[in-house]
Amino acid sequence: MTKVALFGRTGFIGSRVADELKNSSIPFIGISTSSLTGDTIKVDLSDLSSFRSIPYDIDHVIICSAKLPQKSYGPNDIREFIEANVQSVINILDWASQSSIRRIVYCSTLSMIPSHNEIGSETFLVDTRSHYPYKASKATAEHLLAGFCNDKKIEFMILRMASVYGPGMKPDVIKAMIEAAMNSNSFTLSNKNATADFVHVDDVAKAIVASLLVSPPNRIISVSSGKQLPLAELCRIISPDLNVVTQSDTPVSTRVHSATEFQKLLGREPKSIQEGMREMINYYRT
Repeated sequence: MTKVALFGRTGFIGSRVADELKNSSIPFIGISTSSLTGDTIKVDLSDLSSFRSIPYDIDHVIICSAKLPQKSYGPNDIREFIEANVQSVINILDWASQSSIRRIVYCSTLSMIPSHNEIGSETFLVDTRSHYPYKASKATAEHLLAGFCNDKKIEFMILRMASVYGPGMKPDVIKAMIEAAMNSNSFTLSNKNATADFVHVDDVAKAIVASLLVSPPNRIISVSSGKQLPLAELCRIISPDLNVVTQSDTPVSTRVHSATEFQKLLGREPKSIQEGMREMINYYRT
């Protein structure tokens, strides 16, 4: 039977993946750099010698661990992204090559892909307009993982996530909208045309676990709803009475990603944004 090492077990996505593994009766060991649970061990991902504490009967790996985007960046922040999102993956790959690992599932991001990447005669491989250290570190990890796994004959799956939401997520625009609606306040959108591609964390977790055994391996899958939802429309879904104020009407470039492979992994339609927002409203009310 497959046994999984789940890196990032205590994070927002990792904790839901752990629940899905339990529901699927797949044995696993959680791995975290910080807080621990009964099924989790602490491993310093920046120190390869720390990996010795991981049991040897592992044959599949899920990597959910990552340093996430932040508001601003200095030189030291960039170094931290490289250490957390690149060096840690290199160490996981080194350990995997010595541990008879058959497949690695890597959680990446769709945000790195430029909407328009032509600049003169040159092409940007990564969208550098915002959160560039995060995007560059995830893209680098993807390339290193795919190349290393091909070389070492380890199967891999790269899942590029859209905007993952759900109970327990870090506060963001969804919480701000819900709070504005609950308090009868106005909500201000910086750009009337802003959009996002939302996917529920439970669907994401199910897709991650399904990708442990799906065939063929060695490919990239977009974990996407297949559409860009205007944030003004999201406000109306949360509350038709919410007064939305916009600061600008600047055109935005967006790329729509295919949801076909994601739905195949799920075996059903993803959770609708309407259902997801009802869940989020109940979550914040309690």
